[in-house]
Amino acid sequence: MRWPVIWPALAASRSCRHATEAAHRLQRGLRRYWLPLGLLAVLVIGTVVGLLAVLDQRNSLQEALNESERSRTTADRTLGFVLDALAAASSEGANKVDVTVREFADATGRDLAPLWRSDPDTAGQIVLNLAKVDHGQERYQRVIERVDEALQHPMSAPTETRLRIQKVDALRELSRLDEAWAQLDDPTWPAQTRDDWRVNQTRARLLRTSGKPVEAEAITRQTLASATDISEEEHIALAGEMVTYVGDQGRLVEALQALELQRQLLAPVVQIRPNVSARNAQNRALILHWMGRSREARVALQEAVDIYRERLAPMHSSHADVAMIGVEIDKALGDNASAQGRIDTALAIYRQQLGVHHPKVAEVLHTQGNLALQRGDLEAAAQAYQASLDITTELPAKRAAAGTTRYSLCGVEFAQQRFEQALTLCRQSLIDLEASVAEPSHQLSNSLANLGRVESELGQHEQAVLHLGRAVEQGAQVFDAQSMDLANIRLYLSLALARDGQMEQSRAAFALSDRQFAQMDLTQISRLHARSYIEHGLALAQAWNDPAMLARFQALANAGVPGP
Repeated sequence: MRWPVIWPALAASRSCRHATEAAHRLQRGLRRYWLPLGLLAVLVIGTVVGLLAVLDQRNSLQEALNESERSRTTADRTLGFVLDALAAASSEGANKVDVTVREFADATGRDLAPLWRSDPDTAGQIVLNLAKVDHGQERYQRVIERVDEALQHPMSAPTETRLRIQKVDALRELSRLDEAWAQLDDPTWPAQTRDDWRVNQTRARLLRTSGKPVEAEAITRQTLASATDISEEEHIALAGEMVTYVGDQGRLVEALQALELQRQLLAPVVQIRPNVSARNAQNRALILHWMGRSREARVALQEAVDIYRERLAPMHSSHADVAMIGVEIDKALGDNASAQGRIDTALAIYRQQLGVHHPKVAEVLHTQGNLALQRGDLEAAAQAYQASLDITTELPAKRAAAGTTRYSLCGVEFAQQRFEQALTLCRQSLIDLEASVAEPSHQLSNSLANLGRVESELGQHEQAVLHLGRAVEQGAQVFDAQSMDLANIRLYLSLALARDGQMEQSRAAFALSDRQFAQMDLTQISRLHARSYIEHGLALAQAWNDPAMLARFQALANAGVPGP
């Protein structure tokens, strides 16, 4: 009767035993196979993880490459901005920049090939800024090399145009004017920028260097009147260029007005563009000196000297530029020792920075000859003039400079009464200048005046009057009304007319000159001008048989030649 109760219990016991045995069998199986299974699991998991890592690495690497490209382009663009600042600082000539900028420019002129492929215009702008740095450091040949290399690559028209402008300006600075003109007229310039005002101003600068300030002035006036995209800084620079073009033509009052305009434009930015202010001061000094206001000129020049001394490296050529203006002022004030010191400084700087055959070296040697002539050392004057001529005769583009030096040599021969030699030099001077300088010009006026003086001494009165008349005509158009040069030329003409028997015309010419000298304090003009006035007054008084005039000039002569 209890059977039905016992059976389920037995069944349960039997089932439990079977389960236990199965568990034991599974346990024994696991003990046998756990190592292979573990290894398989590790392998599967490792493979999956590895594949995921590779995929992630690939994505990370691609992102890194993309970021690298973006960063490199950004870095190159940043470098362009840095170089913009450095180019400006280099042109300003700050000492702290000047000592490292050359090395920096060379270091950053690295392999731009990847950038030329990915962003050619940025690469072109970087080269443009490097060229500006080199130009500011007077490494003009390096500018040419950089531009030539860059022009092998495509870039935007504005960038290409500005690179080409840098090359033309560098060639101009090296006095390779034929090459500069060829580059400027090259038909491969971008067509859309041929009429850009910056290209026109490049032409104006080249015209001025070629002895054609009238054409340069006309272009600049047109630019100022019509260009609409001129920045404030560019306007300041154009005002400075206008000063040189007007000053070259002897229109001193206008030049001084242009300088005052530039000075007003500079007022808001004088702290960030001090060297432009310095150049304004040195130009004011030069114009004031040409107007016979040498003491005021010395004060203005000192402004420039102080700025340059603070901001420029010791051998920067701007020191020499200022020194040469100082020489002219010192000569007018009779400070020959200071003038000679400035000449020595300028020669050393120009020879080191620009080379011994650079036209600026010739200019300094010419000025050295003028200083020697002023102190009466005719032999030293002739040597300096000849050294200058040896440089300029090798430079066809400097024919005007050679012509100017020849009429100075003519003056030395005249002072030594070697009139035949003087005549040969003066005639060649006039040939050089008529072939290279646009009329009217102060160079032609002075050359004609010296030729006329020599002809007058040789008894060639008709030719003398003709050439001196032309000299006065030219001088009246280019010299300021108060110019001592024009007053002296009228003295020469007056004496030539008297020797030719034209007494009334002689008196009329002298009256104009005499009126001008009478308005001047003879102690404030150069000794050469004062001596010329007294000597011609005595000669004319005798030619006219005028006792009162003779007594007047004899008294001046007895008092000693005034002037510094």
